[in-house]
Amino acid sequence: MNVANGPAPLPVPEQAPPPPVPVSAPPPLPPAITDPPTPPTSSSNQNSIFKVTGLSQTNISNAMTQMKVVYQGQISSQIFRKAELDALTAEDLSTLKAQIDLLGLQVQYGEDDWTVSGLTVNMNQVMLLLQSAVYGTLTREMKTRDEEELYRRVMWCVRGPDGTWERLPKEANYQLEMEEIEDGILDAQGTEWKVNLQNMEVTNNLSFAKALKRLENLPDFIFPLYWDDMAPDETLKVVQLSPLCAEYQKVKQGFQLTCPKTVLKIERVQNIHLRRSYEAQLKHISDKNKLTGGANEKLLCHGTTQQNAKSIMSTGFDRRFSGQNATCYGQGSYFALNSSYSAHTLYSKPAADGTQLMFLARVLTGRHALGTRDMRVPPPLDPLNPDERFDSTVDNVTQPSMFVVFHDNQAYPDYLVSFR
Repeated sequence: MNVANGPAPLPVPEQAPPPPVPVSAPPPLPPAITDPPTPPTSSSNQNSIFKVTGLSQTNISNAMTQMKVVYQGQISSQIFRKAELDALTAEDLSTLKAQIDLLGLQVQYGEDDWTVSGLTVNMNQVMLLLQSAVYGTLTREMKTRDEEELYRRVMWCVRGPDGTWERLPKEANYQLEMEEIEDGILDAQGTEWKVNLQNMEVTNNLSFAKALKRLENLPDFIFPLYWDDMAPDETLKVVQLSPLCAEYQKVKQGFQLTCPKTVLKIERVQNIHLRRSYEAQLKHISDKNKLTGGANEKLLCHGTTQQNAKSIMSTGFDRRFSGQNATCYGQGSYFALNSSYSAHTLYSKPAADGTQLMFLARVLTGRHALGTRDMRVPPPLDPLNPDERFDSTVDNVTQPSMFVVFHDNQAYPDYLVSFR
């Protein structure tokens, strides 16, 4: 007979695991920024909430520690230097701030620099953007410097409907020189043109064409825009103008305003040495008379002979020969307002075939006074100060028709007109 030893023991329930503990992983970023100069506004919440569940609090603590180590390994900081930020355009800087905000990065503003912190993968994106922007800005700056340097040395020009040459802007000048013309160029008025370098012309959408020209300046001489280009070793070039071009017609019309004779030929004189000296004198007289009218440059006429014409084109006007015809208003070089005066056979002596010559000259008349036969220099502006003199003498102070200059560089032989 079995004897019971007492009531059977009740079953022991299993021990339940501890409840899960929600844990917020603290972002290991720099402290909040106070009073930043221009903080980007951020609407992104980059805090992540993790629920950690384990068999014991120890396991949970270990897991959290490991997560923090891994998370810390994904965090980095980068200092954006002032030099880098200053190199950015306003548009680039705005784009950089927007990207920082989008990626939830934090910015600590220093006196000059920024310290940006956050996930390394996001930091890499921002650094690439910054480097690209800085590189782009430097590239643009280098191109701008190249355009400036080229603009001093090379001049690309287009000819307008009136025949005058207009210099193209720096960017178009650079594009033409580098032959970066696939997308066309813009002129000074912002009009777009397609380029044909083979024909040296540009055309617009209306098929209107303009001629192109390239001039290369010397280190100490800038070519006048209406000149043709010259070889590096060329100092004198005489260009015969086409009767069909506007430049020819303009000179011809000026000649025939007072002289009915037939124009046979018009040549442009391009003498670098003479023009350089003339422009130096132009600046001198302009500076001297800056309060009283400047250099007062005029286009005047000077009749000559075949022999003298060659000498003038090579070496300029020479006041030492002033006594050949008349010295009524001083012993200098004479220039007339009207072509009819210079076309007189006394000054423009006909060749054997009857051809006569006359220069249309640029003359710096400045301030003028009435001339007399014995004057070898213009009279003084003030008798008490003989070193300050007038710049030229005339036949009539109120309505001059004749100008006399006493400095050879005060006149430049611009065009030679052959007529009969």
